[in-house]
Amino acid sequence: MDRRLAVLMGLAMAWPIAADAVAAEVGFRGCGTRTEVADWLDRTFGEKPFASGIQGDGRLFELFAASRGETWTVVITDPDGESCIMTEGTQLELVPPEPVGPVA
Repeated sequence: MDRRLAVLMGLAMAWPIAADAVAAEVGFRGCGTRTEVADWLDRTFGEKPFASGIQGDGRLFELFAASRGETWTVVITDPDGESCIMTEGTQLELVPPEPVGPVA
């Protein structure tokens, strides 16, 4: 996994915004089935799954993003199938990975 994506995931988990706070801001209750949350993000912001991974405790971490990175959302799905919006933002920028090994 790209080191920068791992850092992003770590930061997202270190400072999560409560689902209720996000829900109040964006007009969605914040949790539901993965399908409900994913459909709402697509309809509301045009966001689609961009990156995902399984955390050590079995929860699914997903980063959803709009096509040009205008908006992004982190969704966590627990092993029982409940998905919740954890945090969101704007202006997602991809940083190319640094080369590995000696530079020629």
